[in-house]
Amino acid sequence: MAAGIVLDAHDEAGGWGNVIRIVHGCRIESVYAHLDTMEIATGLPVYRGQRIGTIGTAHGLYPAASKACAPPSIAAEATRARTGQFFRATSIRLIPPD
Repeated sequence: MAAGIVLDAHDEAGGWGNVIRIVHGCRIESVYAHLDTMEIATGLPVYRGQRIGTIGTAHGLYPAASKACAPPSIAAEATRARTGQFFRATSIRLIPPD
């Protein structure tokens, strides 16, 4: 995705876990959920290729499973602001942990 500004970065109790919403130019917004950590805060600029967080799990989808054994997961979407029009994510670069 293109550079943008972090619109919101918070822990959402509704099952999405740590969520980051970024607003880009041309009214495009991207959302990243199920993050284990967030490395950015609301109001800060972000740049293409910048690390914004680490992949977590969707352990809420696996009620019998603990966080330790749930599979790694990330939810990512891009929409046109206020229209709900979705865009296909062309690439999300996953960087191995240090």
